[in-house]
Amino acid sequence: MEMQAFAIVKSHYIIDFETLRELDCFFDPVDADQYEQEIEAIVSGLWQGCECESIMKPLYTTFLQICLLRALYIDYFSIKEINKIYSKVTVTASTTTLDIVGGYFGLNMDRNRSNCDSELHQFRPYTFLGLVPFWREIARGCRFVIKWISYIQNYKDKKVDVLYRNAGKLQRDFAKIPRAFDAGWIPAMASNRFRCNPANLAAQIRKNIQLMKLSIPNELVMELVERRVISYLPETIQYIGTLAEFIEKHKVRLVIISAATHEEHLVLLAAANLMGVESLVIGHGFTGPCNPFLHYAVTHQATNNRFEIRYDGANQWRLRMDWFVSKV
Repeated sequence: MEMQAFAIVKSHYIIDFETLRELDCFFDPVDADQYEQEIEAIVSGLWQGCECESIMKPLYTTFLQICLLRALYIDYFSIKEINKIYSKVTVTASTTTLDIVGGYFGLNMDRNRSNCDSELHQFRPYTFLGLVPFWREIARGCRFVIKWISYIQNYKDKKVDVLYRNAGKLQRDFAKIPRAFDAGWIPAMASNRFRCNPANLAAQIRKNIQLMKLSIPNELVMELVERRVISYLPETIQYIGTLAEFIEKHKVRLVIISAATHEEHLVLLAAANLMGVESLVIGHGFTGPCNPFLHYAVTHQATNNRFEIRYDGANQWRLRMDWFVSKV
């Protein structure tokens, strides 16, 4: 009450780099359980009824749930309260979710406002979408040329038994696997191998969101999904097809992913499921977030401790990673 009484004296609230991180002080968590249930329903129903639902549903859902939808709810109810206290609100530092909420409430959005998506975990630089910063793209391009030349020299027309993605710390572990190749060096190319229509997917996703009963306007969720899922669909589908063609051409027998909630890895899993190839999910740390849509979606799972989530339907194995053994 003391904070609000002080706030009423002011007529102008500025959301800048510092106050952006304090917006949640205006958020009343009394209905937080209800909001969590709604967020769970959004991600659970996102891909419902879509063609290729079983292949697509692990993608983008956990990122939406953990990093984006919670932020959208907090921003919406925080700005709603701020508008009751201040006659004018100006935004000079923002995020994707705040841009959406600010537009809905008609806030004064500074044209030169800074974007804090990276700092507040609302952005992922998917390499298959070409969304990495320019300097990182140059560095990655140089590494890719070197790696691709090595691939042509060593793997051209040869069988690759294991195709994997390394989320970090596992270099020495993957280096021990014979005839293994890092899928991170496979470039995104035009492919029709995965015959899934992005327009049909988008239409069904929009329909699903429109039918949801939410505490915030459905149009806010719709805009967020448009920006962070639907706009990515054409390139995502093409890259799944590219990976599927690689799996088929090189007669890959096993696909390994080491980040269960990151799309760089989940597109590889999707390609494996498309081609009917066995898959293995492992962690790259001691524990990690769970992707509830991997139940019955992976063939095998390897864990290094009893605290990790076990996925239903997966054959369970124990794994001692080189980095973990060296630390112990």
